[in-house]
Amino acid sequence: MDIIILVKSVPDVAKGIPDHAVDREKGTLIRSRLSTILNPHDGCAVELAFQAVESLKKHGRQVRTFVLSMGPDNAVMVIKDVMKYGFDHASLMSSPGFAGADTFATADTIAHGIKYLCSKFNISDYLVFCGQQSIDGDTAQVPAQIAQALGISLISYVKELKLDSDGEFTYTRQGRNGVEIIKASQNKNLLTITNAPELRLPTLRNILASEKKCIGRIGMDDISEGKVFNSGALGSKTRVTKLFNSPKPEKQCSFISLGEGNNDLQKWSSYIYELFNDRSTSVNTHSVTEKSTGDSFYNGNVSIYIEIENGDVSTVSRELLGCGRKLADRLNVKLEAVVIAHNPENYCAKLAQSGADLVCGIETTSNEYVRVIHLRSMIEYIEQNKPQIVLFGATPTGRELAPGVAYGTQSGLTADCTELDIGDHILKGNNRKNILIQTRPAMGGNIVANIVTINSDCQMASVRPGVFDALPVAENIDMEYRAFFPNLKDLIPDFEIVSRASDEDYKPPLDSAEIIICVGRGIESKVSIETYGNALVLAAKKFFNTSEVVLAATRAVSDSGWISADYQIWQTGRTVKPRLYIGLGVDGAIQHVEGMKNSDIIVAVNHDKTAPIFDYCNFGIVAEISDAVPLIINVMKEKVNSVGTGPRACPK
Repeated sequence: MDIIILVKSVPDVAKGIPDHAVDREKGTLIRSRLSTILNPHDGCAVELAFQAVESLKKHGRQVRTFVLSMGPDNAVMVIKDVMKYGFDHASLMSSPGFAGADTFATADTIAHGIKYLCSKFNISDYLVFCGQQSIDGDTAQVPAQIAQALGISLISYVKELKLDSDGEFTYTRQGRNGVEIIKASQNKNLLTITNAPELRLPTLRNILASEKKCIGRIGMDDISEGKVFNSGALGSKTRVTKLFNSPKPEKQCSFISLGEGNNDLQKWSSYIYELFNDRSTSVNTHSVTEKSTGDSFYNGNVSIYIEIENGDVSTVSRELLGCGRKLADRLNVKLEAVVIAHNPENYCAKLAQSGADLVCGIETTSNEYVRVIHLRSMIEYIEQNKPQIVLFGATPTGRELAPGVAYGTQSGLTADCTELDIGDHILKGNNRKNILIQTRPAMGGNIVANIVTINSDCQMASVRPGVFDALPVAENIDMEYRAFFPNLKDLIPDFEIVSRASDEDYKPPLDSAEIIICVGRGIESKVSIETYGNALVLAAKKFFNTSEVVLAATRAVSDSGWISADYQIWQTGRTVKPRLYIGLGVDGAIQHVEGMKNSDIIVAVNHDKTAPIFDYCNFGIVAEISDAVPLIINVMKEKVNSVGTGPRACPK
């Protein structure tokens, strides 16, 4: 058994991105002008790889370890730090021909690097460990595309491993419906690591031993073998057309005082209650676009991959249909929904009501998501039906599936889009009319990029839940159903599920919560979360007469272990769009507000009036948490008691 650990040197986005490090004309970063660190998610992968090595050696197994990274020369420093954990070999892939690569070209290049290592060191069966995503791009695309390029199994969202009595690894992963204990079905697997234990400190012995180890270099000639493959800017399927700073919020914050008698707070609570129940106050409306005129560069329909959750069309799929409806109308083409499920015809009415003109149904034995089945189904569907745009939800399922589909169809893919539009783009002197303009935040939300697809026949994007609105339910809609029959024979699932346990922490109702109480670093302690955060959740449930109130956290609180990372609102966590968001001690880092700024009503309590969170608020209270929250709770209780059973919420 051999182990390959993929690591990446990334800019320290917490320090921000200075303007002199951005080449806005080329749409690229000048990474030599940025301070770099080991990608934190890769640190989790290093820790789990270290545990795997220890387990194998304790059982008398032979194991070799290989650290591999792609990047500029200064990435050597990160590799040296990783080698302090006692790994055997290290290589840096570096060449001018690798520069400017998007995720597609990056994955293809790294896959060739792994093949090179396998040939050079006679590696047959192996495990690849890597972080779920990198904090500079946050796409989570590269690992899945590497697995697709190598033709090996992908096991995502791994957080623990154990060597069983048979000498085989079992993995604990976050499944769609709870925590799963699984066994890999193949001998070659790529593991993406999330929520794993933090990286330990290296021992002095391993530190001293690492100083004697050389770091090999892998260049273009080593991996190309005289053949052309996708690398660098030339081999990329997407291109950044514009980089700009995150736009300033448009909301004006009204500050509420905590004066004597709390008159201001009482009036405010009544007003918040009225806003909460007035469903016409949504800030997330989108204007209907006009149809484009003239010839379009791409042909084909707009297609949406539909996720089925608990026997129904998922919320994010309905949101994508709402977005796709506008894109299809703009392009004057049809909107198609692709359903891979048991009895897919059962979802036709719901999909038609949500905007679909066509439903492509792919029959399976159950609604259980199996990656290899959905992967091959989507690849064959795209190859045969040739849609010009395909959209996925940026959910755990979409993040795992979409990159493999994109690689399998040789298509460009932009992850975690916050805006989609139709426009023109001039490439090599030719005006490409009516193509998909994809907008997403990058570098921890410090900058925003406009991206277009190049060198592929299909434009793909994943979209965050809560970004777009689902269409109002329409009745008596004409819709066409087509069955599609991909070749699903001889497919071997990536893994066998040994056991599954329900886990409340894994799938919180953040996506559908009406009210979110979010605690930030200003909460100061885990005890304060119970005292103020949980207490406010209970009060809000009674005051607004709804059970859909959830306690969430910023990354700083989640990293402290006070609240599960699954409740984390962050660019790399969950994007939410509740009716009401209340931040307690939230500073308002751009990475956090990117995950919650589309909330209908935003309220914050912070002792610092200059905190950036107030730029995004409708209402703000400048006070200590310990002073403000008890007063808010008391006002809510008084109003509930005054009407006997509490305010009555209007129906949705």
